[in-house]
Formats: sequence, C-alpha cells, structure tokens
Amino acid sequence: MSPSTGVDGVTAVHICFGYAAIIHERPSGYSFCGSSRAAHAKHVSLETAQSRLDCSALADLKGKTIMLGVVDLNDMNVETPETIAARIRRALPYVAPRTSSSRRTAA
Repeated sequence: MSPSTGVDGVTAVHICFGYAAIIHERPSGYSFCGSSRAAHAKHVSLETAQSRLDCSALADLKGKTIMLGVVDLNDMNVETPETIAARIRRALPYVAPRTSSSRRTAA
C-alpha cells in the first residue's frame, strides 16, 4: 500500500475531452499536463487522436508511464494501421522509451 495515497496497487488517471459524439468543441491541447506530473498516479492515459494533441505536452509528464490514446472516436471510419502507427510516432520524441527489461509486472 502506498503510504502517500492509501491505495494498494498501481494508480492511473485517464484524461480526455469527452465523448466525440457529444463534445464537438475542444481546446487544442491539455494545458494541465504539467500539473499532472505532481499527481500520485503512476500511469497517465491521455487521448491524443481526437484532440490532435500537440504531443510536446507529453514531455511535462516525465516519470509517468504514458498510455497513449490513438483512436479518433469522432471519425466513423476505421483507421488504418499506418494512421495508428503515425499517431504513436508523434509521441515518441517526448516520452522515454520503455524496454522489456524496464517493464514491471503487477504482483
């Protein structure tokens, strides 16, 4: 159990702009990414496709495990593997690589 949070297990937070079918106007980025670094959550799930997030904001989350949302729920067409891969590649310059030796498995 984490002494700082009282939570047993890995903590995560999901950040998005809401359901694409309901929320049509969105800001161009997440202005609060920097303050999310101080959150107790070890993992940050961040929707980037629908918002077309400027992935440089991910640099503010150094030390967190990033779970990158790359499916645009506002687009009714199925994205190609190339589109998904391109969205992942946009984030790579701003996040630390994670190798198989650095992965931790939950007990």
